[in-house]
Amino acid sequence: MCALVISDIHANLPAIEAVLAAAPQYDTVWNLGDVVGYGASPNQVVELARKLDGIVVRGNHDRACTDPVTFSLNSRMSSIAATAAIWTDMI
Repeated sequence: MCALVISDIHANLPAIEAVLAAAPQYDTVWNLGDVVGYGASPNQVVELARKLDGIVVRGNHDRACTDPVTFSLNSRMSSIAATAAIWTDMI
């Protein structure tokens, strides 16, 4: 079995599209988290990640976007990361 391992996409749609285009043939995807955060295309990247199926680990940025206020109060995220999580949660 050949697994494609990806992580830290951070809502960067052009980057994940480039990675997928350049990847050799694979049987499964192991997504190690941080699908969202910082980048401009969280909805599109989440949709693409869902289509890839496979195993997904929720990263700290993914978790922050599900409850950004509580998470940012109880984490060591930078203020920029916390702001990105709040912005992602709003769109």
